[in-house]
Amino acid sequence: MAGRLRHSFQRLTATFLTMSGKSAKFEIEVRDALQEQLDDGELGFDPKLALIFHRRPYPSRDRGTDIIVDVSIEVSRKGANTPFLLWVWECKAYRHSVPVDDVEEFHAKLEQIGADRTKGTIVTTGKFQRGASRYAQAKGIGLVRFVPPGRWQYVLECWAGEPDQDEIAAGLFAGERSVLAVDIYTQDSAGRFGYDLGEYLTREVLPLDL
Repeated sequence: MAGRLRHSFQRLTATFLTMSGKSAKFEIEVRDALQEQLDDGELGFDPKLALIFHRRPYPSRDRGTDIIVDVSIEVSRKGANTPFLLWVWECKAYRHSVPVDDVEEFHAKLEQIGADRTKGTIVTTGKFQRGASRYAQAKGIGLVRFVPPGRWQYVLECWAGEPDQDEIAAGLFAGERSVLAVDIYTQDSAGRFGYDLGEYLTREVLPLDL
């Protein structure tokens, strides 16, 4: 499963950096990859009870207008008219770091849409500032960094055994070139680091009352 998940996300940015409208294209690729995993039963939700959208509007209680989110997953219980879970994915097709301000803004969106039923993940092709990582952990927001092919910003060093949390965490930020190439870095909503997307999705879904 993890291999297929990684393969799906490797396709996300294979060409978008050289094309116009890269942000919208990245969002669509993320949506399509998540849809593929949902259809295969690998996202942790019943495909009959979950829907994935691109650029779907949600009403903001504070603004009095709609907030349009990049990608969203709505999960409902059988027979229910409204979803009990809204998982919002904010897509950042960046070459630079995602600053803490972006995470704060994303958190504000989640609060306005409905904090009691929302879950959030930011996925980027750049990296994250350490302050952004700390703020995301404090607010229960997941982070995913996908390093596009040919654009290694950090290469994880692991001489023997599994890398420790500090080594994996460094992959979310800037680092020095080293030995072992890793193309995905994650931080789940509980602040645990990883480098496997399948594991990230499992960690985020398991605590939910599905």
